[in-house]
Amino acid sequence: MFTYRKNIDEEKRKELETQRKASTDEMTGVYTKKATERIIDGVLCGKLQGSYSFFIIDIDNFKQANDLHGHIFGDYCIREFVERLKKFCREDDIIGRIGGDEFVVFGTISDEEGARRKAARLCQKLDTICEDSGSCWKMSVSVGIALAPQHGRSFAMLYEKADKALYQTKDKGKNGYTVYEEKE
Repeated sequence: MFTYRKNIDEEKRKELETQRKASTDEMTGVYTKKATERIIDGVLCGKLQGSYSFFIIDIDNFKQANDLHGHIFGDYCIREFVERLKKFCREDDIIGRIGGDEFVVFGTISDEEGARRKAARLCQKLDTICEDSGSCWKMSVSVGIALAPQHGRSFAMLYEKADKALYQTKDKGKNGYTVYEEKE
């Protein structure tokens, strides 16, 4: 009986490890889009403890890094970006890769002004030079922000509104952020 129990524990450990690996992006180690959506919806469907910010972060002109220096360098830049992002974020922030060079950060905030301050610091932190093996490329980001519960109580609603704000940032020249505003 003891051996049988031990095997069940080992199987459960392996199953949990497999689930964890399936939920994370192999190259960056952050959550996949589906895992990010599932986790954020899990937070939002419960009793909310305050306010949350939902950032969509797009690396500006990322295709240029690949076109000028190759995809290996582009992958290096993505990994550098994620390392800087992880150092910037709090331990309880949810970080996910939702596309090639698009990421989400979801976490608690004090108010809209707190989200703006965080976005400004993030843009400053990620406005940098990415260098590896003689290749060099200037990296910056555009950020779109939605707030919960004001702008929605689901991943889909926040994603839609933050995406609209992201495109406003791009229209203003990139390398900055925009908080979603309801149009009347």
